[in-house]
Amino acid sequence: TSPRLIVLLATLCVLGALAVPAGATERPRTVKVMGTESDPDGLEPDGAECSVSAGGCAVVAVGHSTLTGGIAGRASYIGRFTPDLRPDGLHYSGSAHFARVVTPCGTGALDIEFRGVFQPATFDPATHDTTNPEKWNVRAGSGTGALAGVTGTWTSIVRDHLNGKTDGRYSGVLTCSGPATRPGATPARGDAPRLPG
Repeated sequence: TSPRLIVLLATLCVLGALAVPAGATERPRTVKVMGTESDPDGLEPDGAECSVSAGGCAVVAVGHSTLTGGIAGRASYIGRFTPDLRPDGLHYSGSAHFARVVTPCGTGALDIEFRGVFQPATFDPATHDTTNPEKWNVRAGSGTGALAGVTGTWTSIVRDHLNGKTDGRYSGVLTCSGPATRPGATPARGDAPRLPG
């Protein structure tokens, strides 16, 4: 092999390395998540919020929700219930904060926005439960640590018990902006927000 060929190949390798920016292989990837959600302490009323711009008042309730499975952590939430009664039930919305949560994308903090529908028509006289759908969305730009840049959405089917406690199952997707979390990561333990059900 001639010295010229060796130099040429070495130069091409260097140029190739310069042409590929660091982290270019860490492309966003979408992962499916599913698991359980529970709020064993139940909703606690926290007054009311009134706003002219919002066109009225909302009853406020707070609590905590624990998620296991693909998203593992404890969240603190604020739910707002307005007189928004439609044919499918009473619509509500709110926000939640995970101070520390473990996901396939890594570990960090996340803010969530959610909407749900309380459906009286699903009331079960035997168990005194109602079954209600919720949709949760990661608030853009809220992720910290390994969750910076993460986006995602998932739906949850929640059982509301007569005593205010809730439990259910969720499934959805997260879009990660970096490498996957290490195998064997343990569920987060910390104060964070929950979603109304």
